[in-house]
Amino acid sequence: MNFILKKMKSGSKEKGLFGKPDLIIVDDTVVPCPDELTLIEDVPYKEIPGGQLMTEIVCPKNAEGKLPIAVNIHGGALLFGDHRMERTYRFELAKLGYLVYNIDYRHIDRADAFEELDDVCAGLAFVKQTAAKYGGDTDRIYVIGESSGAFMSLYATAAANSPEVRRAYGCTDPGINVKALVCVSGMLYVSTSFAMGLAYRKDLYGKRRKDAMFMRYTDPEFREIMNALPPVFLTTSKGDFLRVSTKKYVRALRKAGHPYRYMYFDSAELKHGFPILMPLLPESKEVLREMDKWIRNINNY
Repeated sequence: MNFILKKMKSGSKEKGLFGKPDLIIVDDTVVPCPDELTLIEDVPYKEIPGGQLMTEIVCPKNAEGKLPIAVNIHGGALLFGDHRMERTYRFELAKLGYLVYNIDYRHIDRADAFEELDDVCAGLAFVKQTAAKYGGDTDRIYVIGESSGAFMSLYATAAANSPEVRRAYGCTDPGINVKALVCVSGMLYVSTSFAMGLAYRKDLYGKRRKDAMFMRYTDPEFREIMNALPPVFLTTSKGDFLRVSTKKYVRALRKAGHPYRYMYFDSAELKHGFPILMPLLPESKEVLREMDKWIRNINNY
């Protein structure tokens, strides 16, 4: 792992991730599960060297009919976090009638981008295999990611939906079609000269970063990636230090004529990832309501 990433990881406890005072660091793993929901903790889905990857599942009790499925991919700069993160947000999703999974993946000090994407695709395959047990409808799977989780979500969704992209990455075929993608404060440009690319490119892509033909598949604007994506919901705020990444991708989606929904909050008080990391804020609840309405409209249910 390069010096920049080591510095980010070692300095996170004292100064916050990236040394940014405007990053919200929330530990809500001890939040009790609401009575109307069921929480299934620490469900293993993939063997990895030295252990297992886990998912955590939340579903409403006594639901009628099949449930749409929301697969959440947690953030953490590819350096931190696990399947227990962002629990309060997942409770709010489940209250709206979703079966919710939170998928683990290895961190950048243990795996490169392709191993991480395979972790997420294996998680999506596990969702397909187990969703019926919890009342889920595998024809309605939506992937949601915050920050680095949005990076994982975007490329894993492209891999799930496109055999060509999947072959390029060497990922597991999850056997599903993702119907909508949600990117919150997305860390989307990590292979280019864009700021995050300077920190991540070598560790994520290794020697393949020198292969220009391959590296097209690591650019969210590459036509094969964008063509593999379903409609995309994006949100950011003035207080989000990665807002430029979201704004850049919104422009690319608009230029390509790709279906999307964009919510921007012109407030410096609303920080990076606030809709997921602080889901009880009024603005966060507004994002959740609009996201839910958008998903239901595009899928006509």
